Amino acid sequence: TMVAYAGSREQFGKPIAGHQLVQELLADSAVDVDASRLLTWAVADLKTRGERYSLAASKAKLFATEASVRVANACIQVHGGYGYVDEYPAAKYRRDARVTTLYEGTSQIQQLVIARNMIREAEGCRTAPRRAIPPGGT
Repeated sequence: TMVAYAGSREQFGKPIAGHQLVQELLADSAVDVDASRLLTWAVADLKTRGERYSLAASKAKLFATEASVRVANACIQVHGGYGYVDEYPAAKYRRDARVTTLYEGTSQIQQLVIARNMIREAEGCRTAPRRAIPPGGT
């Protein structure tokens, strides 16, 4: 993992995990992972209770997929040049993370779904839209 590598890789006589910029990458990644989990669990809770969850799902998908790209990029940054070699899985994580922003509704489609719902709410229309916009298309 990124944390294990940062703890074992030494530079300038100390583990790179001791460097402030590496710590920032680790902390930001931890926040992204936790926030993604919480958003996903909130969607699952709404679905379990039989409530509407499609908007929450769009928000969770948008955030979690974009966060996975950020975390994968941080992982490559922490690994340095090793982030691109097959010996370490960082480059594969980056490829896998990036594709999640594309399938089952791109990040841009998720943004449209979210924004349209926000506009609809601001206009005072609290009922279901006439034509629901599925997360995967228009």
